[in-house]
Amino acid sequence: MRRFLNLLLTEDDPDPLGRLLGAWRLWLAGALVGALAGWGIYAFFPPPQRAQASVIVDFNIEEAWVYFPERRLFHFLERESRKLEAVAWSDAALARVVDAVPDASLAELRDGRTLMLSHPQEGEWHFWAQDDDPLRAEALAAAWTEAFVLEARARVGWDPRVEQLRAVVNTAYLNDEELDAETLERLGAELGAAIEASQGLSPYLNLEVSQAADLPVKPAAGQGGYLLAGSFGGAVLLALLALFLAGERRD
Repeated sequence: MRRFLNLLLTEDDPDPLGRLLGAWRLWLAGALVGALAGWGIYAFFPPPQRAQASVIVDFNIEEAWVYFPERRLFHFLERESRKLEAVAWSDAALARVVDAVPDASLAELRDGRTLMLSHPQEGEWHFWAQDDDPLRAEALAAAWTEAFVLEARARVGWDPRVEQLRAVVNTAYLNDEELDAETLERLGAELGAAIEASQGLSPYLNLEVSQAADLPVKPAAGQGGYLLAGSFGGAVLLALLALFLAGERRD
């Protein structure tokens, strides 16, 4: 092994570290060996399959809150998004998934590897499911999406306090009354607290399933990532072996 490493190192530098840094053959050999190892791992231990379902989420925030500045609208949107995300991970929603996919369990769905959610607050929310079986991954993603929409629609409805405060603001807007900044700030803070305390979702929320049938299924990690990681790891590993095992150059 030591002789092989010395053959890969440069011969014109007496400094061991300099020989290592300039040994392009060593780095190339390590990268090639590592890439082959990465390919083998991908071939014999493939990553799970990932299915993606999607829902279009529109809070209609400008229609619901016609009088407030953008900063306050952002706070309202953030609160509603957090509540909607909680619905996606609720016991009721996941129980629907378990009913639709009999061999699934709540513990599996909450393990952080089987189900994943990606959302930009408002827009297209992606519901991902991973499994070694692509058909099961597709079934889990489709069931979770449908469960999410059903549970969210069932929870639409604000607390009466929210509607009362909203009516005050909208009446002033319709009557062309000017609300000063201090009043708007106070009403906005009261509305924010009322929305936070309310269990229901905004009546202006609109949910539409955009993708739940014939879902795209692909590996959770691409082969290129395995090859890249293997190349890097192989080069570093061979360099460390050369640093500690290779002998000093002798004229």
